[in-house]
Amino acid sequence: MKMNSKYISLLLSVFILSIVSQAFAQEVENDYQSRIEFNLRWKPLKKLKINVSPQLRLNENFSVSKYLLETKVSYKVIKNFYLGVDYRFVVNPREEKDTELSQRFGFSANYMYKINDFKPEFRLSYTNYADDIYDAEKQNFLRYKLSLEYDIPKNKFTPSLSAELYHQLDENQVYKMRYKAQIDYKLFKHNFVSVYYKLDYFIQEYKNKHIFGITYKLKL
Repeated sequence: MKMNSKYISLLLSVFILSIVSQAFAQEVENDYQSRIEFNLRWKPLKKLKINVSPQLRLNENFSVSKYLLETKVSYKVIKNFYLGVDYRFVVNPREEKDTELSQRFGFSANYMYKINDFKPEFRLSYTNYADDIYDAEKQNFLRYKLSLEYDIPKNKFTPSLSAELYHQLDENQVYKMRYKAQIDYKLFKHNFVSVYYKLDYFIQEYKNKHIFGITYKLKL
């Protein structure tokens, strides 16, 4: 299957516009956030991969919302199948209250398969809280994620799309859907920069969150 870069760019644009249109068509609260991240990936062994990602999150007025540090270790069990564990430490500075510290851990199973220049992937993961929930009684989630990446031949751009469902286990309900569109650009060997847009579509609340982010990636 061969698809040119113009067609992929068109699909990406339609995906973003359709999601944004759907979000703004509703009479709901729309929150905005931006993120700046550095991602370091290291493969000390052939089947072992370690990711370290410090991240800065900003509110709509570009004031600091949170500082994060996340580490993830994944291991290739068999061909195309990976198991992983991750840990996130979150610092939430507050003006009128003490700084809030929180932790998140998670486990994941990924299956990915390359078809020509396409790479579809399915991920099932468990986390002990979502980014926007701090109630101890609502901190268990199963997350189901489908993504598709397209490696454009002889091109430094790599677009990808994904959709993720958050299943809140304590109340056995769908908490939110997360849609994401991303483009990676290869600067030079082992160095990449990516820009992305995420839409968090909350099922149980009249609220949407729009997230714009940029990531610098270094692969060792």
